[in-house]
Amino acid sequence: MSTSAYEYELNDRVGTVTIGQDSSGLLGLTVWDSALVAAKYLERRLSALVETGFDGRGTFPSASSSPPDAPAAASAQSAAPTPPTPDSQPQLQNSQTQVRIVELGSGTGLLGIVAARVLPTANVTLTDTERVIPLTLQNVRINKSTATVAQLDWTLPETHSLHRHPNLILVSDCVYDPITFDPLINTLNSLCHDNTLILIAYERRVFDTEVIFFKKLGQHFRFRHVQPEEMDPRFRAPDEIYLFLCTRRISESDF
Repeated sequence: MSTSAYEYELNDRVGTVTIGQDSSGLLGLTVWDSALVAAKYLERRLSALVETGFDGRGTFPSASSSPPDAPAAASAQSAAPTPPTPDSQPQLQNSQTQVRIVELGSGTGLLGIVAARVLPTANVTLTDTERVIPLTLQNVRINKSTATVAQLDWTLPETHSLHRHPNLILVSDCVYDPITFDPLINTLNSLCHDNTLILIAYERRVFDTEVIFFKKLGQHFRFRHVQPEEMDPRFRAPDEIYLFLCTRRISESDF
């Protein structure tokens, strides 16, 4: 194993996040640019995203989508807040209910570890396959992060059950191999409730192939492009790296 470390500096906060990488050639074990763009976006907007969700309804389950054994507080909805402005980090109105964040395909874990630092009261779970999570776990421990690490295989639905109905799902640099497109979309469908918000960070490589993913995604989810002015001005790459916010389609009016 050939290892190296990446030092990620947090904005307006003391300290850094140290990320161990494995450059031996296995995918998912190094820090990719799309993760950096997404992490800097979360530093600016995470609390606001959780508060407002995709369209102002928040990210907590509605009564119709709450699991049977969910606590009552989890389905309580506050009045729709005013959409956030750049750099805003409002106090969460649903403060009595812990926010749950799940990262898919975590790899090194950078994005999820940053999310846990930005919103320390959240329950953050980093997930990946069995061969990857040893490095993810190592990085969580190095940074003394409150995040947890779990195995979740997109092709094995039995590994999904403990991670259903989060407020926010993070997906960074996972759209490149057509073999994984359907399993990833199926996993998102399996985990989401009606108000779950998904953040997808995507680096354009072979667009003619990658657009297939977004066409399939659009059959089940609404999504919109995060505008460059919403991102950290030092960490954005227009026409190369894109961020999308997504939520599940729940009625014919969503199409």
